[in-house]
Amino acid sequence: MSQINSSPKLSNSGEPFKKRHKEANLKRLTEHENFFFKFVVNREQDLKEIKEDFLHKFNLDRKNIYVMPAGEDQSELNETRDIVANIAKENYFTYTERQHIVIWNKKTGV
Repeated sequence: MSQINSSPKLSNSGEPFKKRHKEANLKRLTEHENFFFKFVVNREQDLKEIKEDFLHKFNLDRKNIYVMPAGEDQSELNETRDIVANIAKENYFTYTERQHIVIWNKKTGV
């Protein structure tokens, strides 16, 4: 069985909407029988964007939504982890961690 994992950018990325949200491409991904969207989240406001621009727009099942805390190092992850875990729990999304940062922090080449 094949699987498609996509990580569309939210406004918290700083990228303009037109650059990060290609509706036809996103729609095509949702037509695959086994896919999920994974979002980097750092604030409660990101939930509204996930719901409006993805969950409702594409009529997704909540099992197709993964959320992970934003953070380039362990300190930043510690600041966003609880917020994101609560968003996942309250909205029946899947929580996932940035395991490479948890283990190696900002170390590169590992």
